[in-house]
Amino acid sequence: DFPRISESVDTIDLLVPFAMPDFQKMLHTMMEAGNELMKVLGSVGQTMGMIAASGFPGMGLNIVKTPFDYLGDTLRGTKGILMDMYRRPDDLLAACEAYVPVLIKAIVGVSDRTNAPAALYVLHKGADAFMSQEQFEKFYWPTWKQVMLGLYEEGITSYLFIEGSYNTRLENLAEMPEKSLVCHFDQTDMKRVKEVLSDKYIIAGNVPASLMSVGSTDDLRAYCDNLVELFSDTPAYILAHGCYFENTTDDKMRAFMDSVKK
Repeated sequence: DFPRISESVDTIDLLVPFAMPDFQKMLHTMMEAGNELMKVLGSVGQTMGMIAASGFPGMGLNIVKTPFDYLGDTLRGTKGILMDMYRRPDDLLAACEAYVPVLIKAIVGVSDRTNAPAALYVLHKGADAFMSQEQFEKFYWPTWKQVMLGLYEEGITSYLFIEGSYNTRLENLAEMPEKSLVCHFDQTDMKRVKEVLSDKYIIAGNVPASLMSVGSTDDLRAYCDNLVELFSDTPAYILAHGCYFENTTDDKMRAFMDSVKK
């Protein structure tokens, strides 16, 4: 019962859970996870230092989620937040609203410390297949838009890594100010992306990981060539993969890069 605990001023009420074996086990597990995270962050810091030394602006650790995704990925879980949309919609909306100033303050603070020019959003639960457009515009979009506008006012660009398909969300993204976004697409129809967004934002994507991993070199080359041709008359386009891939070949990497060079 998070609302009850968070509003409590009774010290005993707050401390009793720390005496429970299961709670103590959870704390030790979280400590171990934190130690492992610090190892990863140490390696990331070294890499970002090398990038900065080479003259490239780094993203730093400016990674953020939407208010809805913070709740759905962690505090409530996927099943929990799905049920919340139907059973506790007002509580869910209030929780998303509460995240807005917290996220803006946190990201601005990181940007001030690292000089990172952008914040990277890894978007999960706003995809077409996860919720309806009506649900997106009620639960997901309003508070996310508030965060992005708040960052924009602070001079921070929002880099959106848009997992899955956003075919029905493009008009929502178009509500943001010009040059405020970098939109990196995974499975969205790039022809529609060009029509709706390419005159306002930097566009990136969406070479499929399946082509990079198991597709033929010829098929990959044709796909990349078509994307480059599609966006050849737009202000800013970055040829990039959609979602991440683990395995590919030298020939396919060369075909990928040659599509841009030629």
